[in-house]
Amino acid sequence: MDVLFSCAAPTETAVAISDFVRFYAENLRGNLFSGFLTLAAFLLSAKTFIVIHLQKEIYSKKHYHDQIRGLRQVKPSLKYYAPLRRLSVLLFWTILTSIAAAIAQVTLGLISKAWAVWICLGLGILAIVLLLISFWVMSWSLTDWFEHLEKEAEEEENGRPREKAGTQAAESEDADNG
Repeated sequence: MDVLFSCAAPTETAVAISDFVRFYAENLRGNLFSGFLTLAAFLLSAKTFIVIHLQKEIYSKKHYHDQIRGLRQVKPSLKYYAPLRRLSVLLFWTILTSIAAAIAQVTLGLISKAWAVWICLGLGILAIVLLLISFWVMSWSLTDWFEHLEKEAEEEENGRPREKAGTQAAESEDADNG
């Protein structure tokens, strides 16, 4: 019975955990809430723009469709809009995780226990990881887009005789100077 009511001094670990929980409550919780809420709102507004723009500029172009037709010879199950659909789903989960991380800061984050703080921080880390993966996938799409633009420019250049293209450039330069 004496063990249950002992007034033993807290261990160093308990003090460190208590200090960590206090630091989170005083310095991190509010900033994490507003940061993840802002991130979710930004991604929600940007998602439609990103997906529609990529669809219009990459995935609906003849060059891309020709590329997929060629790849379907090897793998018939390829879908034309699968990369765009995957990006859309990834952005959706990034938005959802960011909202969950923001909500956790003002619900679980109010509990002064280490496990609650770790859950809140874990959701935040998950949201950041999904955001980084989303950026990585978008960079692949942008790389495809730039390659497509480069091929379009080369086809346009090769479609005209070189001398004519050079003459037009010189005429354009003279018009700008004159």
